[in-house]
Amino acid sequence: MEHQIKSKRTYAVISAVEISVIYLYAFCLVWLIAPAKNIWLVIGTAICAVIFALVSHRLHGENMASIGLRFDNVSLSIKYHALFTIICLIIAGTWGFMAGSLGWNRGAIMKFFEYFFWAAFQQFFFLSFFSLRLKHLLRSRYGVALVNAVLFSSIHAPNLFLMSATFISGYFWTYVFYRYPNLLLTSLSHAILAVALLRGLPEAVNHGMRIGPMYYH
Repeated sequence: MEHQIKSKRTYAVISAVEISVIYLYAFCLVWLIAPAKNIWLVIGTAICAVIFALVSHRLHGENMASIGLRFDNVSLSIKYHALFTIICLIIAGTWGFMAGSLGWNRGAIMKFFEYFFWAAFQQFFFLSFFSLRLKHLLRSRYGVALVNAVLFSSIHAPNLFLMSATFISGYFWTYVFYRYPNLLLTSLSHAILAVALLRGLPEAVNHGMRIGPMYYH
């Protein structure tokens, strides 16, 4: 029993360190790497981060299904993602209509396809990686969702609007992912809502979806 307790503590410490490493990467990406506007630096560090996460998943014995790369649970989780996404679209659409800022056109559609891959990249870390590691630190589904929402939100500083939006969406996505891990549906929801907020709301509200030092430009 004592050996098992020590083993669990060690596992928890390792998980906490791994979360810290990826969070530090995300922080540096927003505040240092992206603002440097060096494409090779962005690509190089992204590859290193992905390799780190994949090796970690491998060492923890996690398979493709556990990290959300699956289709067998789409029918179970799509109703939650669809409902959440539609409600948020109604709110954003109503807000944009009243503010006279709706800007849906072909550009918005192209923006969605572009943003989908960026959304999937983010969710790979904040859902597939963070949520699985947080399970070793926290006992409840609510706790994992809450902490992950805080981590996801804080990366979007200092944009307070975006921090609020990502906290709410981050909590929901993590809560659903905890039981029905599916990166495709989460990435689709993420991309749709991101473009809706960018194209539907006034820049005075969303600040062009800028974060980090770019927020001030």
